[in-house]
Amino acid sequence: MDSVRIETSIDYPTYRDYFLHQITHTKRMRLFFILSAVAALLMLASFVLTWSSGGSLTSWDYIPLLILVGVYAFYGIFFRMMTKRQYERNQETFTFQTEYVFHPEVVKITAKGRGEDEGLEVAYKQFGEVVETNKYLYLYVDVQRCYIVRKDGVQSGTIDQLRTWLKGGISGPYRQGKSKR
Repeated sequence: MDSVRIETSIDYPTYRDYFLHQITHTKRMRLFFILSAVAALLMLASFVLTWSSGGSLTSWDYIPLLILVGVYAFYGIFFRMMTKRQYERNQETFTFQTEYVFHPEVVKITAKGRGEDEGLEVAYKQFGEVVETNKYLYLYVDVQRCYIVRKDGVQSGTIDQLRTWLKGGISGPYRQGKSKR
């Protein structure tokens, strides 16, 4: 097989998954999740030990837990609002069908449906990082530019062949991740 062809369009769930991937894979956010989980476990252990020893909990004992729950609730609401707003702002860009034709050393990217098809050729060595999840390939040129490729859009070729080409040609790491949904 001399090429792998994948057609992708970005709908809201795809964009939401990408946004979630971006947020949860930064070092600061991972640290936030780890520290808040540890804090929640320590509070829970404190509550259980106080209760099991016959002690009573005052309303002040619940304040740190309520703050933590409030932060998570705010984060969830904020996340949904931000992704929806970003998607709606850029929806015109995302609704077009994009065709990726991967060859052993380059990918040809064509955005269809804008009147004239816009084409672009990118060598694998230009990708600083590739992250593969259960559903997507995120091809990072840099921190600001990422091509989102849906794995369910394969028209010809295989993901295994594409994975081999990418691992051998990109300048940065090829990481396997998990989709959060």
